[in-house]
Amino acid sequence: ATMNPHGDTLRQAVPRVREQIKSGMMEALMEQLKKTRTDTGRVPHFVFASSYEVYNHLLPPNNNKNSPPFREEKPITTPSSLRGASKIIDEVIATTYNKMHDIYSVG
Repeated sequence: ATMNPHGDTLRQAVPRVREQIKSGMMEALMEQLKKTRTDTGRVPHFVFASSYEVYNHLLPPNNNKNSPPFREEKPITTPSSLRGASKIIDEVIATTYNKMHDIYSVG
């Protein structure tokens, strides 16, 4: 079994058969970072761009749990667009790779 730097057994972040097409660009990038660590023993930190669209800025402030100005510690409930939903998925994938494979990223 493959181990991370902390000695934990690694599993696939997104379970699938080997060589199956990745779910998107973020997962493909994270897989390349994971491969880089395997090949070199080092993984660079990864910085990616998210979007204000992950927050539902279209709702009136009295109906919005996280109205502007947005706060990172408040929940993201409903994105304001499909692009925002896509960015939330990227953030979830990045967080999963951080927890499962110790690949640090900021977005």
